[in-house]
Amino acid sequence: MNRLLRKLHRDSEEEEERRLANEEAIVAAAVGYEIECSDQPRQRGSKPGRAPNVDRLRESRGKDLMEDYFIEHSVFPDSDFRQRYRMHHPLFERILTAVTQYDDFFIQKQDALGVMGLSPHQKLTCTTNACIWRRCKPMC
Repeated sequence: MNRLLRKLHRDSEEEEERRLANEEAIVAAAVGYEIECSDQPRQRGSKPGRAPNVDRLRESRGKDLMEDYFIEHSVFPDSDFRQRYRMHHPLFERILTAVTQYDDFFIQKQDALGVMGLSPHQKLTCTTNACIWRRCKPMC
């Protein structure tokens, strides 16, 4: 019985030593990786030889959207708005007000170069279109 207990104790000690050696190897590998990564400069900005960013005409498309549907004398009547957005104009504006107060994603911001991003109307239009045409998860 004593011999069996000593063997079990010795086996558990060997197992513990293997586990510790394995953990030390993992930590050493992680530290080595961190040191290796910190020596390499991080890539910032554009890469030479790559195509420049495509101008998506955000501002002019946002202006067009506002002129088409959201100003007082818009290009398209309310019936076209209802057909495109599947809701009445006042409901869209109430939703826009609510989401801009809830989440600052919908607020128009500048990027690092000072270029204005998409307007709240553009962002909500994209979101509602995705939900209307079932391109997003069932959370809509």
